[in-house]
Amino acid sequence: MKTKAQVSVEFLIVLTILFGILLLSTAIFGSNTRDLALIKQGEEAKIIAHNTGRTINAIYLAGSGSSTQIVFEQSFDYNVLVENNAVRIEWETQFSDSPLLTDNIIFGEISPGSTARVWNDNGVVKIEKL
Repeated sequence: MKTKAQVSVEFLIVLTILFGILLLSTAIFGSNTRDLALIKQGEEAKIIAHNTGRTINAIYLAGSGSSTQIVFEQSFDYNVLVENNAVRIEWETQFSDSPLLTDNIIFGEISPGSTARVWNDNGVVKIEKL
């Protein structure tokens, strides 16, 4: 009878240690998941800023009368700004920039999940939400 009790106590000790390791690994990987989400948002913001800046520059270089559309995907919550010859994507407490060739831009408010029309009107690049 004594050996059965000893085996049960040893089993409970091993089970408690394994459960502690499980809780510790869950805490560690849970915090890493948040960090990975921020890194992913940063990379997506870089892509959005780069594509938007490239499109604005192409319309500016193409000259008066050229136009296109930009789709701003709703992958996370962000703001699109055009200031100081750059497109800036802001989210949470971070941002990503892409340079522009001109500061002669009229920019309306753009939100994630929307489509914007970009056109060149005699050297002035105009951007408005559709």
